[in-house]
Amino acid sequence: MSTATLTSLAMLKVNIDQGKDYLDYLRPFVLQVLVDHPAEPVTDASVRDHLRDQFGLEIPDRAVQIILRRLTRNGHIRRDTGIYHITGTIPDPGIALQKANAVRHIQAVVSDLVDFSKQTPRPFGSDDEAVTAVCAFLSEFDIPCLRAYLRGTAIPPTTGSHGADIVLVSEYVVHLQRTSPERFESFLVLVQGHMLANALLCPDLQSVPKTYKGVTFYLDTPLLVRRLGLEGLPKKAAAEALIDLLLRLGASVATFSHSRVELERVLRGAAAHIDSVSGRGDIVMEARREGRTKSDLLLFAERLDEELRVAKIEVKRSPQYIQQFQIDEAAFEAALQDEVSYYNTRAREDDINSVRSAL
Repeated sequence: MSTATLTSLAMLKVNIDQGKDYLDYLRPFVLQVLVDHPAEPVTDASVRDHLRDQFGLEIPDRAVQIILRRLTRNGHIRRDTGIYHITGTIPDPGIALQKANAVRHIQAVVSDLVDFSKQTPRPFGSDDEAVTAVCAFLSEFDIPCLRAYLRGTAIPPTTGSHGADIVLVSEYVVHLQRTSPERFESFLVLVQGHMLANALLCPDLQSVPKTYKGVTFYLDTPLLVRRLGLEGLPKKAAAEALIDLLLRLGASVATFSHSRVELERVLRGAAAHIDSVSGRGDIVMEARREGRTKSDLLLFAERLDEELRVAKIEVKRSPQYIQQFQIDEAAFEAALQDEVSYYNTRAREDDINSVRSAL
């Protein structure tokens, strides 16, 4: 995390305070990217990269896609066959003024922290060192700091094993709370901005508790198809981001053996129909767009286990039927048919098997 990121966090906090929803508060950043980098065509990947490089914010692709879609409603951009194009002059989002105010806000805190550190045995040698220390502190102590502020209580001292820089920042924050309420308010803007970014953007997942440690997420066949890129790159990227997020949170990702069998059956079915005029379905259509042949799909089916391994998806044996632990499959099947209207009875049976296996 850099000074640019701290500046953006402060700006995020201001946008939230203005009552915007969790995606609209990113809108000014996206508009600024389109003003500064009016490339044609506009893609979610290019916008994501510019947000990271220009503002230090890691925004998931899916969030960028939703914001771009919202911008089409105002006529700023248009969407044509999945590609976005700028249609006219993009309005100035006012980022420059917000950024200037945020920079002054942050620089005051950083400079004051550097001065404070000079009274200690290990002073910071530069503003950059101070910024790095602030970021490390925020990653570990944003919640206790904000809790103390909201309750009007003293910030608790750091406990356990922490780096000297984190301890120094902690002492500085306690000092601010006691002696400089105005500067302490400035620091709290960074604290709240960091929490908003972690909660809504997940840019710093390694610094938060791995709350899914010991939890296994089982992927059903449609998600496996997307992760393996059989329905196109955008869907693959979204599935990859989801799996990466789960893994970074300490979870395991797997699929049941019956889902793996279903996946192979779907692939071979697509291969059988790819050359037929009546062949349809997302896998068939994507294969035709990419110039894949029947033999390509059959070869993919043969190396399915390797593809799943590379995708970090473990195949686990579907549990045996144990009467006392089973759901009422007949009732569930009737409910599924009412809601989903399956064309393929095998798909319905596999879905029932997935639910009863997970339960």
